[in-house]
Amino acid sequence: MMQRLLSVLILLAVIWWIDQKPMGWMTLYPRVWGSQLAGRLASLPLPRILRQPLLGLFISHYQVKVDEAEKNLEEYPSLQEFFTRKLKPGLRPQDAPVSGYLNSPVDGTILSEGRIERGMLFQAKGKTYALGELLLNESNRAVFEGGSFMTLYLAPYDYHRFHMPCEAQVTSFRELAGDLWPVNEKAVRNVDQLYVKNKRSVLHLKTPEGLEIALVFVGATHVGQIRIHPEWQQPSNRQAKAGDEIGQFEFGSTVIVLVGGPQASRWKANKKSGMIKVGQRLGAFGE
Repeated sequence: MMQRLLSVLILLAVIWWIDQKPMGWMTLYPRVWGSQLAGRLASLPLPRILRQPLLGLFISHYQVKVDEAEKNLEEYPSLQEFFTRKLKPGLRPQDAPVSGYLNSPVDGTILSEGRIERGMLFQAKGKTYALGELLLNESNRAVFEGGSFMTLYLAPYDYHRFHMPCEAQVTSFRELAGDLWPVNEKAVRNVDQLYVKNKRSVLHLKTPEGLEIALVFVGATHVGQIRIHPEWQQPSNRQAKAGDEIGQFEFGSTVIVLVGGPQASRWKANKKSGMIKVGQRLGAFGE
């Protein structure tokens, strides 16, 4: 019991210590190995008597809205189970469908949004990255030229499951290897080509209205896994509904939403910055 307690306390201490350090420290930190170890430690079963105090440390530090969690604290057997918690039913209703709509797939913060021009996307002031590198030179990347992108960041306090943004069919799924740099706002400002450096999973969707959507799930330091449910890992004629659960991040990370296809120029973002919840409108066809 004491060994597990010490292991989890060390994990929390390392996570909080890294949060406070300048980004230069991350060049020395073993990002991939450290993330693998963090995933194992976070998955260690916790004795019931320790769950309330240990999870309470995380909740207190990050100001997690624990009242939204589906279960009581003592019912989560590990830190990982709490990170990936489900919410109480009905807390994330979907905004009503309109023409060309996309609702948010995650709880998070909109860090950036804009048009995809000449194959480039905006990361932060003075920093851009190439669509071809983000998608690793997929042959169909041209469908996103002139379309839109939106970057959604999930902080440690956020709900970590992600959902379908609209009614759509899955057309492809890929996992791309990479590094595991942090993806918080400090890293976005300071690390060049951040999103194309990191491990990521790419899910392509097609809507009944002809929009081509790519959801790019970006890994990060201490994100043990990006888990996509098996039913979404193959092309399918199945029509997914807005709000269907796609998978989960194990800790927190970023989703980049790409909007393309012949109708993409009509799509307008409903919100350009700030916090957003699953099911709230990201955008739709403009007038």
